[in-house]
Amino acid sequence: MKIALVLSQIASPQQMCLAAALRLRDAGHAIHVFVPESGRDLLGHSDLSHSFIADPAITAFNALLPKPRGRRSLASRRARAGQAIAQFGVDAFGDELRELGPDLVLVDAELAAHAIMAVGAGYPTALLASMYQSPPGLQAPPLHYRQSPGVVLRGSKAAVGLAWGYYLVRKHAVHLRNALRDWGADHPSALAALERREGTRIGRHHWVWQMPFNLRLPMLLMVPGALDLPANLREDQAFVGPLILKHRPPQSFDPAALKRFSSGRVRVLLAFGTMLRTQEHLLQAVIETARAQPDWEVLGLVRQADTITDLPANVTLLPWAPQRLVLKQADVAIIHAGVASVLECVEAGVPMLLYPQVNDQEGNAARVAFHGLGRIGQPADTADTIARHIRELSTSAEVAQRLAAMRASFEASTDDRTLEHAVEALARTGTLP
Repeated sequence: MKIALVLSQIASPQQMCLAAALRLRDAGHAIHVFVPESGRDLLGHSDLSHSFIADPAITAFNALLPKPRGRRSLASRRARAGQAIAQFGVDAFGDELRELGPDLVLVDAELAAHAIMAVGAGYPTALLASMYQSPPGLQAPPLHYRQSPGVVLRGSKAAVGLAWGYYLVRKHAVHLRNALRDWGADHPSALAALERREGTRIGRHHWVWQMPFNLRLPMLLMVPGALDLPANLREDQAFVGPLILKHRPPQSFDPAALKRFSSGRVRVLLAFGTMLRTQEHLLQAVIETARAQPDWEVLGLVRQADTITDLPANVTLLPWAPQRLVLKQADVAIIHAGVASVLECVEAGVPMLLYPQVNDQEGNAARVAFHGLGRIGQPADTADTIARHIRELSTSAEVAQRLAAMRASFEASTDDRTLEHAVEALARTGTLP
């Protein structure tokens, strides 16, 4: 079977989609990947057939064109929507798909325009989501909230329901504002214009967390169901994760740093991903924690590593190191709760101290705390507080047992070939098994 995957330019979803591609290739399918230039090294390292595409427009609340001038009319709105289509960078994509002739197209869920083009070209199409997508309900809050079910007042059903109500009202108000402000150059209007141009119409799921909506297409969630909060998925959704990219292009780093890290009595990894700059207060608090515990070792993977001076001997800061390799040595990981890092910590059995900052990090942190795999810190935590968290997490038999059970569930999901079965059903029937 020939399968096309369409990736965004964001590092974590790229890696998860690529892990899916490699799994499907190993299952005997012919894989072709469409990827922005940011994925060049990943694709070259993986030796997959691929083509490059322009960086997709994924910031769904930014206008696609400058502010309109002159008199507004329905005709001018329709004209602007047609002009805005060019910003999606998909004009040649339909022809590229027809040349490839895939049996199935899998598209990053953020790339609605590419999914529309795939459907318009006549190919079975499904979405790949790198985030949890719990529908509105009374147990799992919107993904940018850190509420956990059953946790005092904030985790009550009433509080979760109010969070959804507030979020959905605000979301739809912003949609309306953008439709009036951008006058045809907002994403929903431009996507509707693209559908008219391509002669297709896909329904929308508006009552969801993702903005501005989900297309009514089958969605494969590249995250594990075992880690989710209690919630019922829609019929067109299925968990196929965890998808962790195990082999990545090597980069230069000092191997002596890893050797030094492994010598600590307590080994703490500090890692905040590729998109965010580590909060200065938090970074300094962790450094002071290590300064007061000279027999601990801290290895920090932070973007501003080269700018930090006056470090104690037991703290090493690097802009990059192989995180999965470091986790094999770690006793505790301090992370921002990006989904890829959470999955890698569970894979390595490492307790997590979480300091989420934006968007899905809050919901991922809530899931880690709900399942007892770590705890959520506070932005103003002092060095003493962080040290206490580290001691308790690194010595907790209960946390270790919960991590082992979650890791076993991850392995069982992979052994059950949920991804492979879902993809084969989609290609055969257009629906999930």
